[in-house]
Amino acid sequence: MPRNVAAGAAHERDLTASISPAAWEVLYALRARGHESYVVGGTVRDYLLGSETKDVDVCTSATPEQIQNLFRSSRVVGRRFPIIHVRQNKEVIEVSSFRTNCEDSSMIPLDWCQQQMLRAKDAGGRRRGVRNERNERNERGGRGERGERGERGVRLSESRGGRHGSKSREGGIDPLGGDIVGSWSETRMQNAFKRDFSVNGMLYEPFSRVLFDYVDGVGDCERRVLRTIQSPGDSFREDPARILRAIRLATRLKLEIADETKLEMLKQKERVADLNHGRLQMELGAMLAYGSAEATYKTLEEFDLLRLLLPHHHARHATVPLHVLRLMDDRVHDLKRPLASVTYNGAMFTMLVLADLAGMGGADGMAKMSAVDVVDEVFERVTAPKQTPKQLLGRKALEQTSYLLREHLLLAERGESSASTSRRRERRGSQRKGGHQTATSVLEDLIARAFNT
Repeated sequence: MPRNVAAGAAHERDLTASISPAAWEVLYALRARGHESYVVGGTVRDYLLGSETKDVDVCTSATPEQIQNLFRSSRVVGRRFPIIHVRQNKEVIEVSSFRTNCEDSSMIPLDWCQQQMLRAKDAGGRRRGVRNERNERNERGGRGERGERGERGVRLSESRGGRHGSKSREGGIDPLGGDIVGSWSETRMQNAFKRDFSVNGMLYEPFSRVLFDYVDGVGDCERRVLRTIQSPGDSFREDPARILRAIRLATRLKLEIADETKLEMLKQKERVADLNHGRLQMELGAMLAYGSAEATYKTLEEFDLLRLLLPHHHARHATVPLHVLRLMDDRVHDLKRPLASVTYNGAMFTMLVLADLAGMGGADGMAKMSAVDVVDEVFERVTAPKQTPKQLLGRKALEQTSYLLREHLLLAERGESSASTSRRRERRGSQRKGGHQTATSVLEDLIARAFNT
């Protein structure tokens, strides 16, 4: 881990306005149990960049088991680095533990809660074994209470698999005895250097309103530069998904990718194909659903990644209509929320159908007699098994889109308008969802706009 950290790594900042009420409840619950807790990642970044905060991520000294016991409405996501999704007031807060992203979890200082548990355990042991301790001291010829406490402190630290007992917040005197190794400053620093980009490497302690920045994330936010914390080569070899994440952050937040980072992305782009299908679908969804789909599509093409992620779109790059992506981005801004997977999957499929119809001369004349067949042909081509590389579009979403496209084209053939049908479905969807449009109604509206543009 690099040691050339600037002396001014801690800044007093009031970022509390960016923390949602649901996130505050999670932070207070952890604090009430004596656990260290920090707001990390995108929440701090978005505040410094002046962007709207998408969600709140929390990192705590509590173990994953303690987090789950504290929040009943929670579930674990991920295997290598498990994250606990805590549902609080209809909002999902991502809570991670310092121990799941640390080279040696025994180096993490004990928090107040763990200190109390060890004190209670130690006190119980003393009460049960008081006679044995007295006999042992008599046999040793009165070595003294101080020596006994020292040995007991060592045994306590060994029993939890570490080399130290509990510590004060920033190291110092161990209240239970034992050697002092590390501090919360070291732990925070290690956590920061394990993260992907400098703009994501800051930790904020909301109760004292102190921002810890060991990677010059504040400076990069001010310069609006995206760079990896480690050397780009090591960072992308460790996790190739960071290449896709760099594109997503750069396009959504309008950041300039550092030259060294960009060169390494071009050099290692083929490694993206090694990621599992589910991970790629998740990353693609994050790139398309938040209002920067058009810019992301063009950037993927620039880095020659469209060939790996969406091969059919890459093959038809000259005829695929990009105005569908602009319609998607407009809907995100209108709705003030990200699109559901049904909507963005359906929009990407609609782009392929429109490209094939354009190749037949459009939806006019003789072409519209076979337009419904075009939908079926495109569906079979995109969902064919054992594609190399795989098309990252969900089959269920494409089935629903195929149905909507067939209906739209059949109405067009009969000279009828689908606008009235769309309005009726939108009203029904709004009534079912308490006034909010469903993902299907948003998709249907987008299809109608795409054909009429």
